[in-house]
Amino acid sequence: MTKKSDSEVESHRKVPDDDFTQSKRNQIELIVEFLGACREPVKKTHLIYRLQINHYQVQSYVKMLLKFGMIDEITEPFSGFIITQKGLTLLEMFDYVRNQREMSDI
Repeated sequence: MTKKSDSEVESHRKVPDDDFTQSKRNQIELIVEFLGACREPVKKTHLIYRLQINHYQVQSYVKMLLKFGMIDEITEPFSGFIITQKGLTLLEMFDYVRNQREMSDI
C-alpha cells in the first residue's frame, strides 16, 4: 500500500470552488427570500419546502423576524406567518439596492 504525500492529502481536504459553493445563500439572501415567502399567509412547513431549509433554521429565522417586527404570527385562515409593513419596507429597500447594483454592472 502506498502512502500519500502531505500535498495529496491536503488537496483532498480542500472544498472545490464550484457552482455548489457559489450558489450557497448568505443570511441576508435567506431573510429576503423568507420575507418574500410571507407576502401571503404561509405555514411553517411551506417555508421549509419553499426555502429548502430545515425546521431548526425556520425556527431561528421566525424568532428573529418576529423579534424585529418583520413578520406576524397568524391563526386565521390557519396557523402561520405573514409579512408586516416593516418587513415590506425592508424588502423594498433590498429590491432598490439590488436594482442599483445591477444598473451599475451594465
